[in-house]
Amino acid sequence: MPLATAGLPFYRKKQSLESLVSERPQNLQSVYTIARENIAAVLEHVAMLEHAYYGPGGSLETEVRRWMPIINQMIRPAKFSDLISHSQLDAIAERVQDPTDKLKIDQDIMTQVYDCVHKAMDAIRQGLSGDIALLEKVREFMHKYCQSFSPAEGECYMETATNYEKQKAELERAISVNLQNVPLMVDKFEKEALKIHQFDFVMRDVGEKAGCAQAAVLLMFPAACHHVRNACKGLEMWLEADYNYANFLQLDITELSEKRAALAKLVHQHVLTAGEHEHRIKNIQREMATCSTELKRLGPKKKALMQEERELREENHDVLVDLDIKEYRRQEMKMLGQDDTDKFYNLTREIDTLRTRRPAIDRKLSELQKKQNIVTDKQTRRQQLERELEAARAELRGARKAARKAEVEVEKVDACLERLREIHRLKVAPDTLKKIFHGMPASPRHAPVHAGKKVKRDKLGVMCHVVASSIEGDWVHLYHALPFHPPRGQHIVTDDVDDIRTRFMRHTLEEQAKQSLAKWRRLHTRACVDDLRVALQTIRRLDVLERVEVALTPRRPAVAVKMHRTVHFPRLPGRTS
Repeated sequence: MPLATAGLPFYRKKQSLESLVSERPQNLQSVYTIARENIAAVLEHVAMLEHAYYGPGGSLETEVRRWMPIINQMIRPAKFSDLISHSQLDAIAERVQDPTDKLKIDQDIMTQVYDCVHKAMDAIRQGLSGDIALLEKVREFMHKYCQSFSPAEGECYMETATNYEKQKAELERAISVNLQNVPLMVDKFEKEALKIHQFDFVMRDVGEKAGCAQAAVLLMFPAACHHVRNACKGLEMWLEADYNYANFLQLDITELSEKRAALAKLVHQHVLTAGEHEHRIKNIQREMATCSTELKRLGPKKKALMQEERELREENHDVLVDLDIKEYRRQEMKMLGQDDTDKFYNLTREIDTLRTRRPAIDRKLSELQKKQNIVTDKQTRRQQLERELEAARAELRGARKAARKAEVEVEKVDACLERLREIHRLKVAPDTLKKIFHGMPASPRHAPVHAGKKVKRDKLGVMCHVVASSIEGDWVHLYHALPFHPPRGQHIVTDDVDDIRTRFMRHTLEEQAKQSLAKWRRLHTRACVDDLRVALQTIRRLDVLERVEVALTPRRPAVAVKMHRTVHFPRLPGRTS
C-alpha cells in the first residue's frame, strides 16, 4: 500500500523570469528575488562587455588616446571639426575614392576609423540589446506586481501611498528613458547627427575630461553602459521602496489610529463645551425672563414713584419759596421794630414749621430714589444679560463650528484609515498576486473591506434612513422623545429643534428629519436601535416602526428550483393466467 502524501509539504521549483509568463509568482518576495537576480546578471554582463571592449586595464581615456589622433588625421584634411555621423564618414570615404577630389587620406586610416565606429555600434547593438530586453521585461513584471494600489493624488493622511505611487511612476519613467537612450544614440549617429552636448551632464563632463568632445562616437559605448547601470539602479530603488511599502503603511495606520482617537476626544470636548454654553444660555434666558417679568410688574409702580417724586419736589420747592418769603418778611419786621408783635411771633412759628417739613420731604425723596434705583438696577441687569446672551451665543456657534470641523476631520481620517487598511491588506494578502496574474480585480467591487473583513451592516443607519423618509413633520415629537446621554434638558432639546428648522428651513421635511437623527446620533453616546424603536412607540408611529422592521429583516436569497427530469416508463401488458 503506498504511503499517504496528504500531509507532506509541497515544494515548488525555483521560479525564473521566463516562468512568470505562464505561472503566477509564489509570493511578492519571489518577485523581488527574480528581479534582483536578473539585475545582478545584467550588471555582471555589462562589466564583462566593458572588459572585452577596453581590454585588460583599458578605459575610456586609453581609447581616446588611441583613436583621437587617427580620427583627427581623417577629419582635419576634410576640413571637419567633429565626427558626428556615419553619413559624414561615408562622404569622406567617397571623396577619398574620387580621383578628381584633391582630398588625400591614407586608406589604412579610413579602415581604422570604420573599425572604431563599428566596434562601438556592434558592442551596443549586439552586446547590450539582450540586457536592455531583459531589463524591460523586469520592468514590465515589476509594473504588474509591485503596485501601490493608490492614486498619485489623495488626502494628506495617505502621503505614504501617494508618494510611493509618484516615486514609482518617476522611477519607471526614468528607467524607460535610460533604456531607450541606448539604441537612440546609435540611431542618431547612424541616421542623423550625434554631438557631445546631446549626452546627459554626467557623460558630457566625462567626455570633455577624456578629450573626446570632437568624436562623440567614442563616448557612445560608455554612455550606453552608464544608461544601463542607471536603469538597474532605478529598478533596485523601486524594489527597495516596494519592499518597505507595507511596513510604512502599517506605521501610518498606527499613527492615524492614534490621531483618530485624539480627534474623537477633541470632538467630545467640543460637544461638552457646546453643551455647557447651551446650559449657560438657558440660565441667562431664564434670568432674563425673570427680570422681564419683574420689570413688567414694576412698570406701574415706577410710574407712581415718578409721579410721587414730582409731587414731592414741587412740595419741596413750594416750601423753600415760602420759607424764603417768610424769612424776608421777618427780617423786614425786625428792621421796622415790629419783632414784639403777635404777627412777628406767628411768622416765626410758621418759619419753624416749614423748616421742620424739609427733612421729612428729603427723607421721602431719598426713599423714592432707592426704590427707583432698584428698578434701574433691574433694567441695567437685563441689558447686561442681553450682552452676556449674545456673547454666549457667539461662543456656542464657535463651539459648534469647531465640533463640526473636528467631526469632518474624523470622517476624513476614517475614510483614509479604511483605505490604508485596504491597501495594506492588498499588499500583504497572498491571493493578490494570483488575482493580478489572472487579470481579476484585486479588491471586491461591491463589498467594502476593513482589515480583511467585510463591514457589518449598520442597522441604526438603515433605521434612521427609513425613519427620515417616513416620519414627515413628526420628527419634532420624535426628537423630544429620544433619550440623550449625557442628559440634555427640554429647553436645550427645543433649541436643537429650532436650530434645525432655521438652518434647514428651505429643505424638505425628510432632510430636517435626517439632520435631527444625525444630531441625535452625534450627541447621544449610547445611541442604538432600541432607543429609536422605543421613541417611535412613544409617539405612536407604529406604521414607521413596521417599515423599519421590514427594512431590518434580512432577505433570504432566492433559491432556484432544481429541475428534475421526468422519465415515463411504458405500460406493461397485463399478465394472463
